[in-house]
Amino acid sequence: MELHYKATSLVDEDDLMHCADTLEPYLSHLKEVYENLDYEAQEASLCLPRDGEIMEDVLEAVSAYAETLRFVFVIGIGGSSLGTQAVYEALKSSRSEDDPELFFIDTMSPSNLRAAAAIIRDELEDSEELLVNIVSKSGKTLETTANAEILLGLLREEFGEVNDRVVVTTGAETPLAEWAKERGIRVLSIPEMVGGRFSVFSPVGLFPLGLAGIDIEALVRGANVQAEISLDPDLEGNAALVSASAVFLNWAEGSAIHDHFFFAPELEHVGKWCRQLVAESLGKQFDLEGEEANRGITPTVSIGPNDLHSSLQLALGGPKDKFTTFVRAKAPQAETFAVPEDADHSFGAAYLQGKTADEFLDAIYEGATDSYSESGLPFIEIDMRELNEHSLGIFLQFKMIETMLLGRLMEVDAFDQPAVESYKKEARRLLGE
Repeated sequence: MELHYKATSLVDEDDLMHCADTLEPYLSHLKEVYENLDYEAQEASLCLPRDGEIMEDVLEAVSAYAETLRFVFVIGIGGSSLGTQAVYEALKSSRSEDDPELFFIDTMSPSNLRAAAAIIRDELEDSEELLVNIVSKSGKTLETTANAEILLGLLREEFGEVNDRVVVTTGAETPLAEWAKERGIRVLSIPEMVGGRFSVFSPVGLFPLGLAGIDIEALVRGANVQAEISLDPDLEGNAALVSASAVFLNWAEGSAIHDHFFFAPELEHVGKWCRQLVAESLGKQFDLEGEEANRGITPTVSIGPNDLHSSLQLALGGPKDKFTTFVRAKAPQAETFAVPEDADHSFGAAYLQGKTADEFLDAIYEGATDSYSESGLPFIEIDMRELNEHSLGIFLQFKMIETMLLGRLMEVDAFDQPAVESYKKEARRLLGE
């Protein structure tokens, strides 16, 4: 299974070829990182789906806890949570009723904490029905630390000592890792060079998803399929290379907004993951030479067909400053719904009788893309076909490699995030650190 794509980018074929030629040395470097499991490289996330030791450790940890579980609290924020939630929400409806439910505590929210507290106080008969997965690459993330302390305090009030119901996912030598080791808490390590927004195929994503009944082996198989394709310098068939080049060329012409338009409501959190990946990777004050450049692409997320009733007017009638990636995927369905053939309340639209929900969605999607074409708007179409673990692994890997290539074309470091640290330092100061 491959990612199917179609580009309508309003760029010259020669310009696309020039981008591919420019990226060829970097693609060779990425391929070496991938094939040699080079965890010293910035692009070390490429190694994760091929790392059998990581998968073995995760599967062993999953088997140690899965039998009695009903709930898993995933305490993390940003890259420590978004990728996991993206996969979970996309596949949530196809899971077994017996699979544990993931509950994401990903921000400082009293209402979110109240909901988690209600599970602890009202839903649990025994502490073995719950596992708390604390996720922080640095081991000192402010929001994660506070949420973990609050919820562990509530757990201790109800069940006493609960260290055996905690798993920590963090860097090898962080304050969180030291805290866990002192208490005999299991630690799953995040490789040093793997940043949070690129970590979904590490224990960050694989462990909680495995607990929730997601086929994590199929997820990483999809990622490897896409890596093999995306690291080939030939434009033919390489969706990541074509898309990165088209996005870059349109950005250079003033299309600084990249809208990710998902025609599957299950993929809304995938869109939020894309938003962080693009914003944090490509929004940089300085270029690769250290010169002030203030470059970036503004990522937005739209969900079809709902957002056609809002953002389409802006896209077609407003400024021509946007590039759009349309994404289609069909979720598995046990039942087909259609307008009854004998419906007598069709509001004068008899042609709708007998049409299925899928036929409506297909017609709306094609109407939208036709409107974009007629208005001369640049876009690329990505068709995931079936929505499952394998296709999600393909898409997530496509998007991460596309972002790496865009960083190189835009001449910015796609792997650091110096500006993000500023609010954390100021918040700690205000809290009295």
